[in-house]
Amino acid sequence: MAHQNQTQAGLAAFPTAMTAPGAPRVADHLVELIERLGVRHAFGVIGGAAATFADALGKSRIDVVQTRHEAGAAFAAAEASLCTGRPTLVFTTTGPGLLNALNGLVAARWDGARVLVVSAATGPSHRRRLPVQETSAATMPMDALVGVGPWFDFGAMLEHPAELRAIENTLQLGFSRPSGFVAHIAVPSPVAAQPAPSRSPPSQIGVSRARYSTDVAAAVADILADGPFAVWVGFGARDAVSQVRELVDKSGVPAMATPRAKGLVDERHPLYLGVTGAGGHADIADELAALGIRRTLVLGSRLAEASSFYDPRLVPPGGLIHVDVDRRVFGASFPDTETVGIEVEIGPFLDQLSPMLRPQRLNRVPRRPFPRLPRHPDTEFVHAADAGGIHPIALMHALQRVVVDDSDALVLAESGNAFGWANHHLCFSEPMRYRSSAAWGSMGHMVAGALGASRAMNRPVVVITGDGAMLMNNEINTAVQVGVPVVWVVLNDAGYGIVRDGMKALALEPFGCDFPETDFAAFAKSQGADGVTVRRSVDLEAALRQAIAGGGPFVVDVKVRRGEMSPAFMQRNKSLKGS
Repeated sequence: MAHQNQTQAGLAAFPTAMTAPGAPRVADHLVELIERLGVRHAFGVIGGAAATFADALGKSRIDVVQTRHEAGAAFAAAEASLCTGRPTLVFTTTGPGLLNALNGLVAARWDGARVLVVSAATGPSHRRRLPVQETSAATMPMDALVGVGPWFDFGAMLEHPAELRAIENTLQLGFSRPSGFVAHIAVPSPVAAQPAPSRSPPSQIGVSRARYSTDVAAAVADILADGPFAVWVGFGARDAVSQVRELVDKSGVPAMATPRAKGLVDERHPLYLGVTGAGGHADIADELAALGIRRTLVLGSRLAEASSFYDPRLVPPGGLIHVDVDRRVFGASFPDTETVGIEVEIGPFLDQLSPMLRPQRLNRVPRRPFPRLPRHPDTEFVHAADAGGIHPIALMHALQRVVVDDSDALVLAESGNAFGWANHHLCFSEPMRYRSSAAWGSMGHMVAGALGASRAMNRPVVVITGDGAMLMNNEINTAVQVGVPVVWVVLNDAGYGIVRDGMKALALEPFGCDFPETDFAAFAKSQGADGVTVRRSVDLEAALRQAIAGGGPFVVDVKVRRGEMSPAFMQRNKSLKGS
């Protein structure tokens, strides 16, 4: 009898069906709507209040992965979207389910992903009666969660089935935008289980893209003819790689890239200057001055702190010509700089502009060896274990040879010292093989997001991460369940190295930054993945090759030397000081 009561109590959390068995419900029509939007992948955690929607989702053609945490689901969805260009779905239950996902959803918006989150909400008859995990205006800022604001481009509470058509129209328009779009639909549990209205034909909304006239391109060409110019490539130019590369090749334009744009211009190209911002190359400013650069053509970057560190030396005397689909970025990061803003898609604009430009004749052609790594690891790196751990540069050297040069794996660099080393040292000739999230900068983004990237692309993914982020939010267990080939390379120094070293650099005394050393190889094996611990740099390549060849979830636990701060955060400390 006790067992029966427990079972009944457990089932009470799930809404009872309000339709005849097999009859279409609102949840079924909502899932059909989501499929029409082009969603192919969904990530989330099922809860009682979301049971009806989850049931409909599980019967659809969408690939559904249930993660171990809603934040991991949101990060996975963001990376799946950025890899494929398609909208992806996040599903959550009420209360903590939705709030757990919020950090990853904000990251998705900052990174320009296309993500729809469908959450369960408390039904009207239970609101303000202290139900479990209440999601209503009594407990949460619903104006922010189901409205347009800093978190979502669109939000709505689905109170009646008749609203589905208008919601679908709005989502179609939103996901057709050249920039990202993150939307939230909250569905009260009783509404999800209601009988669906009769089916109507899918919405058909055509979106016409206005093309800038040749007069605009001609005016820009005239401005650029005033003297040598450079191009500053951002992640927003990822759909115009061929046009950007043609501009560099045919016009002789020196190019620099933001961290997220690594690889959009071949990093071995003789006209490539390097990376700006977090993990960037300090000599770029000197190179621009030596070349006599008059203006810079910015393509698809907000030039935010992680992309520029607001370094005034990167802005030439004639100012910026800034091309982006979002007019809000013009003049935002460099408000005192003369800026000409062109609100247009980059590819079509460069198609018009490039033929109007004359090849530049620079004072000299910048040529530097790439990647920026020692050609042969010196004695210090080879025997780094004798000095307290492997030097991170030795690890970058091994990653370049084994992962970047000898495999087709995607490389994701986690926030922290890890992405500082990777941004600075790794070299990519192919576009969209490298991802870092310098915009929102949430720890745990890539260690969980790798699941979505690998699942959506059916491709191996290597994550470079610190131990702090790895402990904060990972989806190893989920990766084992679904069998994706993700390799986590952990820079293990038993602490929040970026915080510890950063505080010291700011002449502050660090506290609470060290924690017990974790055996990540054992951690991986305890969940059915594989792993290996590396204590000597001479063993790095063999360990990485073993991980790649394994074809499944694998952790490479690298015991790195403490106190080696990445170039990114030496610059970050200067930025925090305002210098």
